[in-house]
Amino acid sequence: MKESQNIEWKETWRDEYIKWICGFANANGGTLYIGKDDKGKVTGISDAGKLLKDIPNKVRDILGIMIDVNLITEKGKDILEIIAEPYPYPGLSGHPRSECLLPLDEQFCCGYSKPQRSSF
Repeated sequence: MKESQNIEWKETWRDEYIKWICGFANANGGTLYIGKDDKGKVTGISDAGKLLKDIPNKVRDILGIMIDVNLITEKGKDILEIIAEPYPYPGLSGHPRSECLLPLDEQFCCGYSKPQRSSF
């Protein structure tokens, strides 16, 4: 498996990755793996237990959605699999699919910009 539109690998968790989860939820869903480098090599994480609790709570508090966070052991190292399903309901700003989950000025927005309307 390699990185794609629906799969992203990160070596460590950073709260800024909530924007990836937001982007996945605004599109067709996706999976974020924590503990793999950009080439897909397993690097592992040391704080898996804490992150298993913290990540779903942060995503729920910030985005208002539930995600699956699974602990996987690969090559003797722990990695996290974070699965974001497509968000089925309209959100708060003009995303073309189901609208963005957050206003564009929020810290963790997925970064979608509304197209500007021309004034003829």
